[in-house]
Amino acid sequence: MIATIKNYINKNIRSVKIKERNAVEAYDIWAPDYDSQPGNLMLDLDELVFAELLGSIDINNKNVADIGCGTGRHWPKILQQDIDGLAGFDVSPGMLAMLKEKFPETETHIITDNHFADIADKTYDVIVSTLTVAHIQNIEEALNAWNRILKDDGDMIITDFHPSALASG
Repeated sequence: MIATIKNYINKNIRSVKIKERNAVEAYDIWAPDYDSQPGNLMLDLDELVFAELLGSIDINNKNVADIGCGTGRHWPKILQQDIDGLAGFDVSPGMLAMLKEKFPETETHIITDNHFADIADKTYDVIVSTLTVAHIQNIEEALNAWNRILKDDGDMIITDFHPSALASG
């Protein structure tokens, strides 16, 4: 049976040419359906972890940046607090468009590099970044920029999952 399956895969599936897409293009394609993924283990686990971490800091009267915000799936929790402001940053125009549909008055920024040159030093009290850092090639450069735009007494919430952790359940 296994030999038959392998033979089928070799003849039928491997002959199909799959176009490799970069992260921006892939997330643009995924954007319309991103919020409707019941049973997505990574998103479900991140939801639990993020809620616990958010509950551990005070974001009232704070200016918050969500780096890698996507469609703003954590924004309802953030907006339950009395925050001063919330800005979304993402590489995907498609994800930001979905965010704007849900939250029309949203301040959004397309990320084109790790520098955040258009953002002044010490702008944000809190930086949130969920399921994003694994996509960043030069994480040291990115974190240095995040530190620059974060106030000295600011907080960061960063979540991500290593593929090995997911594979092991």
